[in-house]
Amino acid sequence: MASKNIPGIRASLIFASITHLMGKVAREFDKDQPNVLQVKTELPKRIYCVLAPDLISSFFVNASVGITKPPGLLPREDWLMRESLVTDTGSHWKNKRTAMSSPFLPKNLDVFFEHIVPATERLLKKIDAYREAKQPFDLHLEMRRCTVDFSLQMFFSEQLADGDLDRVTENVTCLESGMPEPIPLWLPLPANLNFKKEAIKLRDFCAGLIAKRRNLRVKPGDYLDHLLAVEDIELHRSWNNEEIVDQMLAVFLGASAIATPLTWTTCQLSHYPDVCRAMLAEFNAVSPGSEMVSYQASREMSYFECVIKETMRLYPTFWGNIRYNKELLEIDGYSFPPKSTFLLLRYFANRHPHYWQNPQAFDPLRFSPENPHRIRPNHYLPFASGPRTCLGIHLSIPIIKMILGSLFSRFDLFNLTTAPNGQPKIVFNYGLYPQKPIMLHVKNRVDQAQATN
Repeated sequence: MASKNIPGIRASLIFASITHLMGKVAREFDKDQPNVLQVKTELPKRIYCVLAPDLISSFFVNASVGITKPPGLLPREDWLMRESLVTDTGSHWKNKRTAMSSPFLPKNLDVFFEHIVPATERLLKKIDAYREAKQPFDLHLEMRRCTVDFSLQMFFSEQLADGDLDRVTENVTCLESGMPEPIPLWLPLPANLNFKKEAIKLRDFCAGLIAKRRNLRVKPGDYLDHLLAVEDIELHRSWNNEEIVDQMLAVFLGASAIATPLTWTTCQLSHYPDVCRAMLAEFNAVSPGSEMVSYQASREMSYFECVIKETMRLYPTFWGNIRYNKELLEIDGYSFPPKSTFLLLRYFANRHPHYWQNPQAFDPLRFSPENPHRIRPNHYLPFASGPRTCLGIHLSIPIIKMILGSLFSRFDLFNLTTAPNGQPKIVFNYGLYPQKPIMLHVKNRVDQAQATN
């Protein structure tokens, strides 16, 4: 059987940004809505952009040993996280996944959510200070800070003072923004030297948490204690400090990605007041008289879950995944030669008109159980699928509900960022980030209601 035809685009990858490449893909996608694009570059590599959601799903769940993460494509990620769950492959990865997964089972998650309330209270206090000063705030910056805060508490029982929290947040922001660069790290360029300096800072910070924990007589029983207790079935020993740091970073940086859906969901709620009012009405119904969304209340907020899912469809936490095939690959009618690299572009798959009705519209009710046009599981992949499904799949949405439900129950947020369609432009970086700061103005919701009356 003949292989399906694959159209191509030309793009430079030498010192070019991911956003530049995605701009070329977007123009071709808007024109013809292809399922696969070949990227023809000056490099001797075969690169394919996969844009159809069911085809992306096939890559995730395909059991072929020939489909792996590409070797050496993201040198900064490899240098920072070494042999972590994020970067490893093969049997080593499977054993690590098994060792690290049990605390993330749904039955074990309650202990994680205990730490969201203090981080949320700290965020609300910070936002209230902006309100009192009548100053707008940078949405993505504050959501990054909040995410670093609850991640450190949730996994490592570490609550930092404000200045230290700011420094770690800056450190994480610097590393994430530099992660997608494909330029070899051995080149003595300023960006490379700065990335290494920041990576060493974060690794040293994690090593300090391990040293402090080993000296504690009474252990908190958190995720760090779990990592310290792991017995590697291949190595026949516990992990050493460097190996534990690798896995700490995999979990910590994975959790810090929740800042992205926190940012975009806040942006949507501030842009669509009717949606925000419906979300608040649901919260008031399940938890009357409360300003803080508890974990229990979050479980009953089904409409808000639709809002979050729709936001993550339009603005996925990670715009895509990367895969590599060692041998000839035949999949869903396509034939790909050996040693090809695949960009599985969830951002475009979530907006593909062949798979979604009115894909550019923000419509939370498309995820409602009453919607007659059910969303097929292999079309919606916010946490990937298959063996490498994100460990935090059951954590993210309740956390977003707890933080943003509490934020909007107390404050009215007004988007000061101007754009032709009212929506900020995006940048394809390590995650899907706003191109420019999204500045929000704050008012107390009670004051706003009294002013309206």
